Amino acid sequence: MTEINKEFGFYGTVKCKFDDPEHVEMIMFTAIRRIQQIIPELTALDITMMLNSRTGRHLADELLDIPGEITPALILMRIAMWNKLSVKKWLMHYNELALVLPTIDKRMLYVSAIKNEMKKKSIRKLMIEEIGCNENSAWPEPETWINAENVPTKELEMMWQYIQQKLQTKGKK
Repeated sequence: MTEINKEFGFYGTVKCKFDDPEHVEMIMFTAIRRIQQIIPELTALDITMMLNSRTGRHLADELLDIPGEITPALILMRIAMWNKLSVKKWLMHYNELALVLPTIDKRMLYVSAIKNEMKKKSIRKLMIEEIGCNENSAWPEPETWINAENVPTKELEMMWQYIQQKLQTKGKK
């Protein structure tokens, strides 16, 4: 593992705010672990290199740039709230790591969006009609269809567009 740059980057910036080295190290290692949780494709070495860089310094600046008293506990809470998009923003600044970011899985986006809308009875009924669900078909329930691995992404996209059209039509009435 690359050594942590204690004078620059993420660590150096956090160190300027907190006098206690234990607090700084706790914040640094929590940041590394959280980024690994969010984007497991990145190694600890990749993350440490990014945090040692100018990008790490800017990431720490964003964490520390809040009004009021800044405590280690508050910074740890803010790190815990990081999500894939917030970390991805910083990885994009650090060009070498941007290449390992996973692409967006359109299929999962459509599946998640449709499942969310299916909670509404009217949408579930609409899907039953569109898919042709019945006990003798391959799709006895819309949930069977939405969870099937062999449903093409294009069909999911078409269903999503159809649902959106129906919701817009319903909203205009």
